[in-house]
Amino acid sequence: MKISILPTTRKVHFPGWAQCLVFIWISSLAILEWFKQAYAIEGTLCSMRRFTGIACPTCGTTRMAYSFLEGNLYSAFFSNPLLFLTVIVFISVLGFKLIFAKKIKFELRRYEKIVLGILAIASFIANWAYIIIRDYET
Repeated sequence: MKISILPTTRKVHFPGWAQCLVFIWISSLAILEWFKQAYAIEGTLCSMRRFTGIACPTCGTTRMAYSFLEGNLYSAFFSNPLLFLTVIVFISVLGFKLIFAKKIKFELRRYEKIVLGILAIASFIANWAYIIIRDYET
């Protein structure tokens, strides 16, 4: 594996579709929270959980976002550990680019890409198992 740090501009370009997706997600959270409070709705917003009774891989994302924004990192981590770590890495890389005007470039060999893919799949499955077990115990 080769890691390079390359110079770049401080300007971060976010594609239009990504900006729309973030806007829709935040707007949806605000609207759903308003509905939950206005009509005293209890329960989950997750369609998979509602229909199958099994937590989906992203269950806990809303709780994680609320906890993260409130500064409660302990609760945010245990709401969805894999997504929490992904957000921390994303913020770190973005901060590195904005502060130092440098870009981190990873060059992986074929077998390293395969190993990384296997680790990503295993992490995804372990995170989902954790979420299912956590919700089963409560």
